[in-house]
Amino acid sequence: MSLMIFDDIPYKNVICTGVMSGSDGRKMSKSYKNYPDPKKLLEQKGGEALRLYIMSTPIMAGGDISWSDDLLNDQIKDVLIPIWNTYRYLTLYANIHNWSPESTEFTSENLLDKWIESYMKDVSIKYAQALESYDIPTSVKLIQPCIDNISKWWIRRSRDRFAQGNVEALQTLYATMVMFSKIFAPQMPFLTEEIYQTLVVKSGIKGGLESVHLEIYPEVKKEEIDEKLLSNMDIAREICSNGLKVREDSQLNLRQPLAKAYIGVKDDFIMEIVKSELNLLEVEYSEKPLEGNGLITSGEFEKYVTIDTNLTQELKADGYYNEFVRKFRDIRKKNGLNFGDFVDLKIYISKEELLKVLEKPILDKKEELQCSSITFVNEVVDSKGEFVIEDAQVKLSF
Repeated sequence: MSLMIFDDIPYKNVICTGVMSGSDGRKMSKSYKNYPDPKKLLEQKGGEALRLYIMSTPIMAGGDISWSDDLLNDQIKDVLIPIWNTYRYLTLYANIHNWSPESTEFTSENLLDKWIESYMKDVSIKYAQALESYDIPTSVKLIQPCIDNISKWWIRRSRDRFAQGNVEALQTLYATMVMFSKIFAPQMPFLTEEIYQTLVVKSGIKGGLESVHLEIYPEVKKEEIDEKLLSNMDIAREICSNGLKVREDSQLNLRQPLAKAYIGVKDDFIMEIVKSELNLLEVEYSEKPLEGNGLITSGEFEKYVTIDTNLTQELKADGYYNEFVRKFRDIRKKNGLNFGDFVDLKIYISKEELLKVLEKPILDKKEELQCSSITFVNEVVDSKGEFVIEDAQVKLSF
């Protein structure tokens, strides 16, 4: 009709979906009962998860698929819950340190912060390109890696700074979450709006609008992205992956500090990331991999890493302490304690040798462990939790 009347087509682009079958591969049918009840699905899982699930599949590019409860649940588990936890992480530490933002901009000169800034800007460009080319599945597939990079990589590398109330870390996470809400608002309208309302509207930030959906999509120029920094982080992460393989093959868990590693890249930023991620005391440059005397290598070319797996008594002691801290924090959490809740801690350790190793570092880190007092006792009556370190039983009371 448009062609006949106006001599023009009625649209410039069109998205044509394929066909969705039931979970058993047959066409959806009431008699087969091979699909979930739509109303219950929206009530129990939410429209956000359903939208992300459908938009991430080939059906948005004309392909055919079968309904999958597992893939729907993956959107909740891998996307919605992690980004909500990241948002809560920011609000938790902002409240603990009584911090409030003054702008939505990235202001930190810390290299790790500059990396997440460049990464978010790069994602912004790629997401816009995917949407503008009507490649819906590709656009959605950018969301989960983005969340992982924020929460499982950048925040993990910055935890000490958050505990200390570092303003650069807080501002960087704030700017990241605001930018996240602006980037992915087209496909996550409810969650991004909730985040934006709290972080921007309710905080009264200058320039904030009534809704994230009234915001201009982030306008980023290629020259704003530090490609070298992004590349260096990719190299660092691959080296770390190789290092984790060495640890796994050598049965050395990540809480056990190791003395030294050698890598094939002479870059301070990469070395610092590798040192921190692999729990090393020192990282040095070596033109080629080293072998022998407990030196084990994984990877090749510039992305190799050689790790000294030899353990001194001092390194073992540090490993035992790290193991204690992790298990103590787990017990705190299970007993309903929050960050900032100080306790009077009583510790029973069944073996004298381990007691001698742990006593001083535990007492020295009383504040870090959030304890008002720490006492080592011969028995614990009202145990709040117990665990084993090197065949020694440890019981805690507070």
